[in-house]
Amino acid sequence: MLIKFIKYHISILSLIVVSSISINSSAQILNKKYHLEGHWSFSVGDQEDWKEAGFDHSMWDQIKVGQSWESQGYDDYNGIAWYRKILNVNEKPLNSVYLKIGAIDDADEVYFNGSLIGRKGSFPPNPETAYNQDRMYEIPLNLWKTGKNTIAIRVYDYYLDGGIINNPVAIYEDNSEEYLSYNLAGEWHFKAANSSQFKTYEYNHSNWKTINVPGRWEDQGWEYLDGIAWYRKTFYLPNQINNKELYLVLGRIDDEDVVYLNGEKIGETKNSNGSWNRTAYRELRIYRIRKGLLSSNKPNVIAVKVKDEQLDGGIYEGPIGLVTREQANEIKSISINHQSAWDMFWDWMNN
Repeated sequence: MLIKFIKYHISILSLIVVSSISINSSAQILNKKYHLEGHWSFSVGDQEDWKEAGFDHSMWDQIKVGQSWESQGYDDYNGIAWYRKILNVNEKPLNSVYLKIGAIDDADEVYFNGSLIGRKGSFPPNPETAYNQDRMYEIPLNLWKTGKNTIAIRVYDYYLDGGIINNPVAIYEDNSEEYLSYNLAGEWHFKAANSSQFKTYEYNHSNWKTINVPGRWEDQGWEYLDGIAWYRKTFYLPNQINNKELYLVLGRIDDEDVVYLNGEKIGETKNSNGSWNRTAYRELRIYRIRKGLLSSNKPNVIAVKVKDEQLDGGIYEGPIGLVTREQANEIKSISINHQSAWDMFWDWMNN
């Protein structure tokens, strides 16, 4: 009875704080590739060309990330400021890579070689804070260059401390892709709408917008989207995995999903019953593909219906691709072994 009493009262508390806790569960194996802590170039103000790779910031001030700008000489400054960092690389990465930032107070836009890769919070005229959210933005592989690469971070602070206030600030490589037989991460077609036609094989999605998968749709231009949206992906089955028993792994999705392959439903994940017990976003999606469903001589089409109820949405975390039974079991094992304290808390709550 005591345990039930404690769980009940913790569950009430969790309702209050759930929106402010950063989720760090992962089926990914993220290894730190580039350390970015320490000094960055910094300037208050705001100019459009400060995001560009070729902009010369050599005359800017130098301040440390992981500490507020107020603590480094910019007392009582509220407004927009920029951080810039040059990263020299000898070769482009082969696997998915992510920029992780402990926290930014209040809102941010992050550019890599001049291209926007993610944002949280909102800038004026409708400011919205995201000071307590960890940032994790995928850096598309096509943006990388050998030699100099430029990271530019636009930050807005409207009260109290401001800036990149917590570490880590680093780039991580996702080595979980080594467990895939065929990688389906990257550019997918995307539409924020709902129709029964979207699941069919014959539907023409060529006029849809594109989105990077995995990645939150809020970070890619759909900041206030709550509700239903669809993803579609066309691919050819590689000869080397033809005739194998295969599974489709879609990482984690926020919140619920229904998945179709060549027009046939192969799986879905829904929230558990209960007003607060909404944990579908933490579930690893691995769906079995029945024998004969995949085609070896024509394009295959994946269609994913996603329902997001609040906050972040979309196919937000990998790995994404086709796997064998053995690889599926390995990925499940990785997911369990990398379970966060927050995941373990929820599992305890639900038992």
